[in-house]
Amino acid sequence: MQNKEVEEQLIKKLQAECGFNAGQKMLAMFKDMNLSKALLVEFDQQQSNKVEGIEMSSIQVLSQGSWPIKQKDAIMIEYPPMIKALHSKFEMFYKRKHNNTKKLVMLNQYGSVEVKPLFVADKKPYQLNVNVVQAAILALFN
Repeated sequence: MQNKEVEEQLIKKLQAECGFNAGQKMLAMFKDMNLSKALLVEFDQQQSNKVEGIEMSSIQVLSQGSWPIKQKDAIMIEYPPMIKALHSKFEMFYKRKHNNTKKLVMLNQYGSVEVKPLFVADKKPYQLNVNVVQAAILALFN
């Protein structure tokens, strides 16, 4: 509750300093973040968020125009089967929720993946934090 009050104060100050439009953009950004959290919870309740040992732990669905990200800059890749299955599952859930009225574009360069490789010779656990493109490449060498 306190975070929401801090957000509102920040937006009011931003509107006073930078104008109403800047405050509205920031408000839309906070709204996107809250809706994304709720969307992930709903996805997890309706379906399992795991496919072949891969789990979706967070997702950010951002509205176009509110964020300083251009859709044309998206890096398009062919997902490995294990990632593709989870992506397809979420995309179908999202389209059903919005009656196919909204389009999802994956911005792979902004996503991150936590990989826990198992090395046969070394029993020590490892953890790699990589972007989606790097994870797709590593999956090819599995």
